[in-house]
Amino acid sequence: MLNRYERARGITLLKSGTFQLEIWFVPSGYRIPDHYHADFDSKLLLLFAHNILFRRNKETLLIKWWKHIGKVFAIKAMDIHNFEASSYPLIFVNIEIWNKQPTSASLDFKKV
Repeated sequence: MLNRYERARGITLLKSGTFQLEIWFVPSGYRIPDHYHADFDSKLLLLFAHNILFRRNKETLLIKWWKHIGKVFAIKAMDIHNFEASSYPLIFVNIEIWNKQPTSASLDFKKV
């Protein structure tokens, strides 16, 4: 299934019970606004990132590709978070465990 949130694009790779995998592409220069997901916990596996600002709750991290590619970031349901892409795009896999039938991170996107 193809998914989108504004300029970000996602593809559902696998869905089984309450487990789901989505891959997401965030174009360069785009900021995913502060938001949370109420219906799932996730782990983000970074595939491509360079000078990306990642914020989760009150923590801010500058993601540089040589240090963080392959790193997994845990985000619990209700954690407020955002990403800000630099002049490079961001590509990540979203590993999701839902508390109901999975849909898409883009459909469970709650702006703050």
